[in-house]
Amino acid sequence: MATTVDTLLVRIEADMADLRKDLQRIGNETERTADKMQDSFAKVGRAMAALGGAAAVTGLVKGFIQTGAEVENLGVRFNTLFGSVEEGSKAFETMAAFASEVPFSLQDIQRGAAPLATVGKDAQQLGQLMKLTGNIAAASGMSFEEASQNVQRALTAGINSADMFRERGVSAMAGFQAGTSYSI
Repeated sequence: MATTVDTLLVRIEADMADLRKDLQRIGNETERTADKMQDSFAKVGRAMAALGGAAAVTGLVKGFIQTGAEVENLGVRFNTLFGSVEEGSKAFETMAAFASEVPFSLQDIQRGAAPLATVGKDAQQLGQLMKLTGNIAAASGMSFEEASQNVQRALTAGINSADMFRERGVSAMAGFQAGTSYSI
């Protein structure tokens, strides 16, 4: 019987050794799988970051293209409004020079320059109107575009038609009095 118990103990120890080997192998495989999963998650994270970066670059390129188209359209409008390519080019150069000296965004200036061009007779007068508009916008807290639209209204239909000037006190600041008629 002792030999049977000894034989059983040897077998149990052998089986335990095999079990330990299998558990060790399973532990190692689990560790490798976890490492692979961590690497995969890191790759997915990098890919998502790259896609986010690509989306940002795509948005930036789209913005550049849109701004370029707006600049081109404004040049064509200046040529039409001022009656010649030469005067339109001068007006565009005047606008670009003004934009380089003021804190307003180029897009805001571009959008504001078109209404001013409708009331200016040439590039030089457009430059004067842009300076006036820039001063009004800075003093009143309006955007350049809003101020230019109101300057255009004031010059074409009278100061009372420039609603934002009245609301922000620009009319009173400039010395206009209610009930008094002014002409250009």
